[in-house]
Amino acid sequence: MDALKIAGYEVAEPEDVLSWLAQFRAAQGVSDCRFAILHSIREEEDFVTLGRIQKFDPRVQTIALLLENTSDRYARVLNAGASGAVCYGANPAEIIKTLAATFEGAVRLPHSIVGEFLSQLTDSRPVVLDNRSVRTLNKLAAGLSIAEISREEHASERTMHRRMKALYRSLGAENRYEAIVAAVKHGFIKQM
Repeated sequence: MDALKIAGYEVAEPEDVLSWLAQFRAAQGVSDCRFAILHSIREEEDFVTLGRIQKFDPRVQTIALLLENTSDRYARVLNAGASGAVCYGANPAEIIKTLAATFEGAVRLPHSIVGEFLSQLTDSRPVVLDNRSVRTLNKLAAGLSIAEISREEHASERTMHRRMKALYRSLGAENRYEAIVAAVKHGFIKQM
């Protein structure tokens, strides 16, 4: 919590997250605030809570803190509604990077987890991309936001969003996470 405060985030530790969120949302002047909830995954009920938070307010970003660092756990929390996930034992800087990426619409995953996800994919169709698309994918995988990529490539954010949609289609992906996984699988991004 101290690291989050130092990084400029306001921090609270309510007993009942949904009630607290409802009260905070009802307060005047906070409708445009961005929220993130760091939620430890210890038991089955924690997965249910992820879904409840997402259903209550889809704008809330939920970061799952995983006690078990396995691809099954990552997949399960993301499917349950988490916006991101990180190992419970990660250092504070890693948690903050995951939170920042989540606010940018990205999912940060350990390379070992991405590798496990890749091994589960069976799609083997060849994909051909131009150099600009490959550079863009590598920037996306490095955690850059759409705004940052558009600035680096001297393009508007609207143009960059259109390029991303076209890239997603080329890779058979529906979102950034799937695009990065497919890009690694097809050799456009090297695993570190």
